[in-house]
Amino acid sequence: MGPRSSATVVRLVPFAVAPLAVSLVGAKVFWFTTIVLHLVVFALLALLCHGELYARRPHPQRLTEFFLCTSLGGVLGGAFAGLLAPQIFSGNYEYPILIALALLALPGMFAGGARQALMKASPWLAVAIALATVWYVTQLQLLASFELPFRALLVLLAAGMIFLRQRPVSFAGLAIAGLSPA
Repeated sequence: MGPRSSATVVRLVPFAVAPLAVSLVGAKVFWFTTIVLHLVVFALLALLCHGELYARRPHPQRLTEFFLCTSLGGVLGGAFAGLLAPQIFSGNYEYPILIALALLALPGMFAGGARQALMKASPWLAVAIALATVWYVTQLQLLASFELPFRALLVLLAAGMIFLRQRPVSFAGLAIAGLSPA
């Protein structure tokens, strides 16, 4: 994937992830559209991660070590997803976690270092942790009277993600907040 197509993928990711993040929380009325959205997001995030992996490849003298480490990561990830995740999670929680972790590959995510990225994302992560904790403890079910305001809040969340798409840390933090109750 060339630099131009990689930049196109990076530009498209926020426009696909924002509706997906809010659709995981909302009602599953339009199932065909939801399936297409999931497939598009998966393809874009896979292209994003592979593009970043390609951009960070080492000098040809170290390619063997690079590919060995990449393969080891694939084995560990596959073992986790196939063996540990079904034992740890009672639901389908690894999918939103996968989306959140894939967003860490956005270019510029760690431009100022990991500490600065964590400091910028900490308000959004605090909101995500609070939402996930409330949902987990209460198994919150919205009353019918709160459904419209909740949907409006989800639309505002998606709009905020699109608005902050040029700031990878803030975008990822908002996306994680949107994915947290899923």
